[in-house]
Amino acid sequence: MPNVIITGGAGFIGSSLTDTLLKMGWAVTAIDNFDAYYDAALKRQNIAGALLHSQYRFIEQDIKNTSELIKELDKQYSVIIHLAAKAGVRYSITNPIGYEETNVQGTIKVCELAQKLGIPKIIFSSSSSVYGNNPELPWSEESELYPISPYAKTKVLSEQYLQFFSEIHPVKVIVFRLFSVYGPRMRPDLMMNHIYRNILNRLPVRIYGDGNSERDYTFINDIINGILLGINYEASNFEIMNLGNNNPVKLSKIISLFEQMLKLDARLEFAPMVEGESMFTYADISKAQRLISYKPLIDIDEGIQRFIGAKIAANNI
Repeated sequence: MPNVIITGGAGFIGSSLTDTLLKMGWAVTAIDNFDAYYDAALKRQNIAGALLHSQYRFIEQDIKNTSELIKELDKQYSVIIHLAAKAGVRYSITNPIGYEETNVQGTIKVCELAQKLGIPKIIFSSSSSVYGNNPELPWSEESELYPISPYAKTKVLSEQYLQFFSEIHPVKVIVFRLFSVYGPRMRPDLMMNHIYRNILNRLPVRIYGDGNSERDYTFINDIINGILLGINYEASNFEIMNLGNNNPVKLSKIISLFEQMLKLDARLEFAPMVEGESMFTYADISKAQRLISYKPLIDIDEGIQRFIGAKIAANNI
């Protein structure tokens, strides 16, 4: 039975990936320290179902505490999927303390864990934010990087360390640069949750800028599929790949889709664009298509329908 470690395992992507792997018959060991960035109760809710599964194990621990983790991890593992990070591009601009320690040093510690436990592969969750406001669209893995937030800079530094690590140790590394992942369980501070919650509660929807910013929104199922394909990729020791939808959508259209599906009008409140945030993201996914046969299947209309459906089913307003 394949065995996997997922760091950040109680978060949005980590818990969603966990549920998929358990359904596939994998054994999952999830690590999370319930960082205070948002309510730990939401993360505990994310893993409530997995905790009932016989092939699931949860360890509440900081990934930087490798000495403690090594005591807990006594099996042979196929891969570490490293999703744990201090999150939030916007928050990192106003509160930069702790990002390098958690994100960069955390990644170094994950590499140490792989080395000491003999784990042959690391999959790392990077971010489209590494491209910043590079005007040459769409962004390929060869595009110049313009990290314009502390969060983005920690992702660049982590990528660089992982490449170095893969060159001197027998551990394969895949870096996935994720583009605007959304879906059920996404962080409460992210824009789609804000739009959904405020429209339903008849509160103003705050827009930073004029509503014309564009994001390459990618539904969680497509991201999970990309990660699964990456687990099976063995052709090289180190690769960076974009996982996106290859179809940017304006924020104004996102709001319009929520209005249509909720049958309610949004009250808009405009604020200045936040310095350090990209005006647009646009993934060139040709490399992932070529190397791992990655293909996003869920367009923005279906994705938002699924998002709203999950919220309503959970009575989550």
